[in-house]
Amino acid sequence: MLQTELSCQTTSKRRRYDAAFRAEALRLAGESRSTQAAARALNSDPKRLYKW
Repeated sequence: MLQTELSCQTTSKRRRYDAAFRAEALRLAGESRSTQAAARALNSDPKRLYKW
């Protein structure tokens, strides 16, 4: 049972983004002069915005 609890904890650390958040992030990046500035505003990694 301890191993199951540990595996759930390690997988839950990964942040999931829904489609609405992605759309908003891409809109901000498009309006902004800098993708990095948009990523900072969203507390996200600029590389993630480039991948989206």
